[in-house]
Amino acid sequence: MKIVYLSAIAYDDLKQRPQYMAEKLSEKNEVIYIEPTIRWISCVLGRATEYKRYLRQVSENLTVVRCNGLFVLPFPWKPYDFMKLGNIAERVQLKKYLSSADVIIVGYEGWTDVVQSVKNAKIVYDKMDDNVLLTNEISLKRYLKKMERRLLKKTDYMVVTAQRFFDKYQDSVKNISLIPNAVDIKTVAIKQRKDRNESSHVFGYVGMISEWFDFHALEVIAEQENITVDLVGPCNVAKYNKENVIYEGKIPKSMVGQKIQSFDVCLYPFKNGKLLDTVNPVKIYEYLAENKPVIAVDSVETRKFGNLIYRYRDYEELRKLCNTQLKKPFQTDGECMKYIENNSWEKRMRQFEKTLEEIVR
Repeated sequence: MKIVYLSAIAYDDLKQRPQYMAEKLSEKNEVIYIEPTIRWISCVLGRATEYKRYLRQVSENLTVVRCNGLFVLPFPWKPYDFMKLGNIAERVQLKKYLSSADVIIVGYEGWTDVVQSVKNAKIVYDKMDDNVLLTNEISLKRYLKKMERRLLKKTDYMVVTAQRFFDKYQDSVKNISLIPNAVDIKTVAIKQRKDRNESSHVFGYVGMISEWFDFHALEVIAEQENITVDLVGPCNVAKYNKENVIYEGKIPKSMVGQKIQSFDVCLYPFKNGKLLDTVNPVKIYEYLAENKPVIAVDSVETRKFGNLIYRYRDYEELRKLCNTQLKKPFQTDGECMKYIENNSWEKRMRQFEKTLEEIVR
């Protein structure tokens, strides 16, 4: 099959579901990964350095493409582009890929106008995030809702990460599957596993730090005695500064397993709110793959991990967990390996690929 994935994430950004899907699908199929377009005005305003067309061959079957953003309208202007002139440049540049594709996976509803005229390919909507909740601009919220309604009408198959999405959309599309996130077997630091000194208390987090991150929970943890908090990942919001809180920034994906192994306890401190129950946390899969105790905020998605993790409903419960001797989720390496195999991207994508083949046939 020839598959085009229209993503909301640049391929070299923090590795998430879209990159994993593209990588695994490319093992047996030709995959074109389309990055978000960088608009010329972003370069003018100093938010980016390059808006020109970009093409890179990652592997024999995986190509990364980014459109030239010179004639593409800034995204915040899209709600006012009633003539849809801002998408013409992208449609022209992507036509040869879209017209020859067997499957087009839309990973962001903002691409709807680009795929609207596609006739031969099957349209798959991969719902990873509730993007309406990720913006505070009313006009963009309305625009994204409108685009999604249109996309749903054109969708042949929808795949979602969270139960809330499945419940919401199961009556809106003909075919829908719940395929959660997973763990990357290649980054699991199995050979580096060592029992750490029990007197050490390093509480760690790996992932993006943004407006959904609960800094009050971080403060509660950092105030406990003999605890160091290690935060690994890009941060685009104001930081909570304390001498025992370390911000490491982004690290190579290949180093994530080793970094998690340096933690005594792993954290998932997200704010309570509408967004929380829509997030199937890939980081918890990674934490469990390293057989580390996990403290996570209670949500619909974290409850699915059952007794493998420790959940808190309020800050008092979080405080108590910080001062409790937490057990590892798995008692043996065999139990841990079974969990990894059952929750790997390889297994998830075998299921997904089989469905794609049936749809194309």
